[in-house]
Amino acid sequence: MKILSVFHNVYLTSEEILQLIGGQEVNVIGASLPVWFHKGTTSEPAEEVFCKYTLTNKINHESIKTNKNGYVINMPQTPGDYKIPVKLTNDEWRLLTPLQQMEWYENNPSPINAYNLNSIKDGGSEYLYFKEYSKVKRNNKTIMIIHTVEIRTVEWLKSTFNNL
Repeated sequence: MKILSVFHNVYLTSEEILQLIGGQEVNVIGASLPVWFHKGTTSEPAEEVFCKYTLTNKINHESIKTNKNGYVINMPQTPGDYKIPVKLTNDEWRLLTPLQQMEWYENNPSPINAYNLNSIKDGGSEYLYFKEYSKVKRNNKTIMIIHTVEIRTVEWLKSTFNNL
């Protein structure tokens, strides 16, 4: 079976993040890195492809699809049965041992969604990373597609310039 792995890099401004969280579509330029795998061979070294991305945040919507100019990517959605964990105060958190803190995170996982793109001061991580696996049939052959999506803030990208 042939496998196509596509790594997507997209960077958003604070305004674009707020639009996306608010349910609006966001159109940006990003980069994809497609690599084919088949019977032990790859198409590497891969070439970076700059294309248009339409980002959406809709319930019950296809996650990733292609269009004429690039990709439409819908953000992962919080499951309908998700229950927000009881928040601990700073004082309660500080009383926990490192092991207890780790156990708390394991017992209270936070599903990935567009809110992860919020600024750290607003409870987000300014970062979103997820994968989607799918299969398509072309000419009676099955192709496995693996999309790896990484969305970060433009501020993070700018901060990397300081390391040059």
